Amino acid sequence: MKIALAQIKSEILKYKQNLSNARNLASQARDCDIIVLPETFLSGFAPEIFSEISSEQNEKAREFLREISAQKVAIAGLALNENGEIYNRALVYQNGREIYHYDKIFLFSNSGENKFVRAGDKFGLCEISQGEKSLKIGLAICYDLRFGEIFRYLAKNGAQIIFVIAQFPHSRIEHFRTLSRARAIEAQCFLVALNSASGGHSCVISPEGEILCELGVGQESKICGINLAQISLVRAQMDILKDERKEILKEIL
Repeated sequence: MKIALAQIKSEILKYKQNLSNARNLASQARDCDIIVLPETFLSGFAPEIFSEISSEQNEKAREFLREISAQKVAIAGLALNENGEIYNRALVYQNGREIYHYDKIFLFSNSGENKFVRAGDKFGLCEISQGEKSLKIGLAICYDLRFGEIFRYLAKNGAQIIFVIAQFPHSRIEHFRTLSRARAIEAQCFLVALNSASGGHSCVISPEGEILCELGVGQESKICGINLAQISLVRAQMDILKDERKEILKEIL
């Protein structure tokens, strides 16, 4: 399977430029099965301005996602207004249409996100088609990466790849890199962490925590190949989830 990392430069309220950046990188990722873009890629990450994003601007981004998902799966983040509530949302598109969305559960209070955005209340887990087979994937957004319980749930419920779309700043990039590896190791599945260009270091991590590919800082794209058979091989050697003690963990979860 081939996954394209589209690490775009996403600046605050520069809708036209941000969408152009996304189009440019998407055009370089034709030979892939899945393409991933960052959290709130159209607007940049500034919760206090999310309410200013017009439905017309978001519709242009949705049309772009419909276009690029005609022959592949597209995963990307938008800040969306629904019935007066703002959501930080990860969208999954396939065959030219939206098939699933996940709303960020853990809101970043340091930025005031919790004051402007309504938190999601459901884990992000869905199936995508890959040829004649289906593949279960998990979704998380940025600050969610710090909460391992999400990733344990996704792994226990069959996710083979977990996608984390983010806007991690460069000042905390080592947290992003370290937590991405840790979550892949804990879940014993593939993890794709897609950041914006300013923080960079988008990566694909194997079930053993190996960095299969990693970008630098700045706008760039890369296609990374993965072999899903590696998941069962890793779990055959050491099945962490099998050894979980629910009677103890229920006290802290």
